[in-house]
Amino acid sequence: MATLDIAIGSCVRTLSKFSTCNRCDEVCPVDAISLDSGFPKVDNIKCVECGVCLSSCPTEAISLSNFSPLDLVFNIVETDTNILDCKVNLPCIASLSSEYLVSMAIFKNSDITCNLSHCSTCDIFSNTWKSIDSLISEANLLLESFNRKERIVLENLPDRKVGTDEVEKSRRKLFDISNLENREKLDSSVFQEIRKKEIPDRRKLFLMALQRVGESHHVLDSNDLTTLSQKIVSDECTNCQICYRVCPSQALTTDYKNSYINFQPHLCLKCHLCHDVCTPNAIEIAPTFSIAKLLNSENEKLIEFNISKCYECDSYFTKFGSSNLCPRCQAEEDGAMELWGI
Repeated sequence: MATLDIAIGSCVRTLSKFSTCNRCDEVCPVDAISLDSGFPKVDNIKCVECGVCLSSCPTEAISLSNFSPLDLVFNIVETDTNILDCKVNLPCIASLSSEYLVSMAIFKNSDITCNLSHCSTCDIFSNTWKSIDSLISEANLLLESFNRKERIVLENLPDRKVGTDEVEKSRRKLFDISNLENREKLDSSVFQEIRKKEIPDRRKLFLMALQRVGESHHVLDSNDLTTLSQKIVSDECTNCQICYRVCPSQALTTDYKNSYINFQPHLCLKCHLCHDVCTPNAIEIAPTFSIAKLLNSENEKLIEFNISKCYECDSYFTKFGSSNLCPRCQAEEDGAMELWGI
């Protein structure tokens, strides 16, 4: 029997008590996941191991003991099948995120067929169809925006026999530069940068797949994307530093002076944590998403700050007024002046 595990240490809710993420709870078709003291908890008696929560988690903190989405992608790519079937190779079509679906189609260089013939007799289908439809629609939207011919298609297919042959070739070899088609497009420094990033496997695979995508100038509606976003920061930002300190994928960064906020859209997981922790609500999701910026892995400077050196403690601080003291030293000086009645 498969068991569902939530790696709490990878859950965005551990990074801030202000996190509003409850996607796993929302998509569970049998209400087996709930929030206990702010953290997700699984009721293993209710759980039917459908894996729908796997695709919803922005950081891939949830796993099933008998199913690896990453291994499934390699299996599909390395064998002669292009069919996803809940009776053969995965618990439910909704267990695969749009990123996995897109990567699978691009690496396979063909359509991926989702067999829906078992859905009519599935007890949870009515509660999972929304997730299935949303994931496939998003995957096809991305494939179209990448100017790719492959699509994720839905069909009712006859029952298939489960193959028993083992795939001997290492499924990890797709990450070897030498095994990528058009490898001249993939600079080794880019490859190494992807490998070392603290991002989920599905995003690493997705970024590798994008190395096979040509130029594209499509601009998408941000509301149509669940795992990708571009940001806007308003002048209300106080440079409190919290957003880029809690970002789980380092999509938001700065320099040693904290003089700006930099954003890398290819690393953003759209976990919404930066928005949740922003007290003045200064950071927003841009209404549109540029595919060109994603493909070029562009770094965008969202905002710059006037940085000064404190006359008292010699540390850098964001200067908003005329004071030459950092907020801490200014508070100490104000306290001293009040104490002495100055």
